[in-house]
Amino acid sequence: MEATGFFILGLRVIHALAAVVWLGGGLYYLVALRPGITDDATRTAAAGAQHRFSEWSGAAVVAMLATGVILAFDRLAEGHGWAYYLTLGVKVGAALAAFLMTLLIRRRRATPGWVRAQYILMLGVVAYVLGVALAQVWE
Repeated sequence: MEATGFFILGLRVIHALAAVVWLGGGLYYLVALRPGITDDATRTAAAGAQHRFSEWSGAAVVAMLATGVILAFDRLAEGHGWAYYLTLGVKVGAALAAFLMTLLIRRRRATPGWVRAQYILMLGVVAYVLGVALAQVWE
């Protein structure tokens, strides 16, 4: 394997790990943290946990965006055909929609009702599954 191959492999690993951190945090919030909020004390603890995780989440988003752009251009240069481009477009669209919805929730100023954590997680899972399909089908 050439140096370029090792570089791309490293980017793929970083991209995948960042996705796992981001999705894992969202899943933990929905499945474990949010259902346990029953009073002001647990609400305060949950808010503290969310605040601490937001640094990891922000770093994961930056890592996914940076590595994703490089990986997309690398793959687009190979010329895989319309099905690949369509799948990549849906993946990127789902990921960007999830990131933007997360920003809306963080600002909490008149957050629209359709912006919910479960929708964000669902879009993230769609992007992740499509990424796995892109890596396996068009390898």
